[in-house]
Amino acid sequence: MMMGSSVALFLCLCLAMVASMELANPVTRGGQDVTFTVLGAEAPLLKTLKNAAQETILADLKLTPVADSDTFTFVLPKAKAAPGLYKLQVLDGKKSKVLHATLTTEVEVASALVQGKPLKQGEKLKSVPQLVSASGDTFSVEVSLKAKGGKTPLLAHQAFLRFTQGAVDTMFVLLASADKKKLSVSVQIGAESKKFSYLSGVHAVQLILGDTTFENAIVWDLGSVDLTLGAAPIEPLSPLYAKPLLHESDVTLTALPEIEHVMRAQDSRPSLVVSNLFTLIVVSPLGGFVLFLLGFGAKLSKFPSGVQALFALGFIASMASILGLFVVYWLQLTMFATLGYLAILTVVTLFFGHQALGHLASQADQSKAKKD
Repeated sequence: MMMGSSVALFLCLCLAMVASMELANPVTRGGQDVTFTVLGAEAPLLKTLKNAAQETILADLKLTPVADSDTFTFVLPKAKAAPGLYKLQVLDGKKSKVLHATLTTEVEVASALVQGKPLKQGEKLKSVPQLVSASGDTFSVEVSLKAKGGKTPLLAHQAFLRFTQGAVDTMFVLLASADKKKLSVSVQIGAESKKFSYLSGVHAVQLILGDTTFENAIVWDLGSVDLTLGAAPIEPLSPLYAKPLLHESDVTLTALPEIEHVMRAQDSRPSLVVSNLFTLIVVSPLGGFVLFLLGFGAKLSKFPSGVQALFALGFIASMASILGLFVVYWLQLTMFATLGYLAILTVVTLFFGHQALGHLASQADQSKAKKD
């Protein structure tokens, strides 16, 4: 365990020492003698300095210590300090680290052709070109860049031609020429109508040029262009289930319209008068029965006594329980639970009913025999 801890501590110390070695000026202007300053080293050696094309610019160069400081420097001559990205491999004893540097430059437009007409940087088109998609019209731009105050041609790695009209923003990429000295694009208006969202009218045009080595990005307003585009074609309906149900939400890059759910309108109900009338009709048989009992009286003399009274009361209670079960089913019970309880009550009702009705039948037979 102690040996493993020692190795881990040694690796952490080595990584800390390597990580502390860095460039004091990783981004600086090129096109001149460039002095790079290395920090956090003891006796550094520049093993290699390569450009973005992996070409070796300098190799095996011992860095010069700065008096009264723990920094070291070396000079990249002006002839080799072209703007671009560089990778430095620095050795410091047994330690090695790869550092990155960027040499920048101010940039300007060397020449530009817009619709075949030369323009100086910052100038706009004097007229608004009328371009019709049906006529096969195109909008072309060709531009070349150079370092400010020099003749060295430069290429922008981010080069876009931008058309804007309201919320519609359309971008086209400029491509480099074979000799890597110019950037150009030719927009086929008819072929790109869909990219313009089939939106005819006046579009503002901008040329945007930028790069990591450019100290100043170029955003150039070229003016406006009037586009006449065809109508959007009617897309045929896709066969059922050819696309997933959520295809539109899966591929969209913008917010979809909000869906407002409309609940079904509540069914109309009868008026209170009609409801009360039907309630009275339903309970009228019960009311008539109560009035009958009050008017003619109940002949309780024929109600059985003794054990037979228990059977009669059980039968009446069973029937009342079945009616009560229907009420509970209406309020909260499910169909299956109700059928289960009803099966039990049916057996009980049949038992008590058989006994009670059998007793009444035997009494009727005895009365008939006495009369005979």
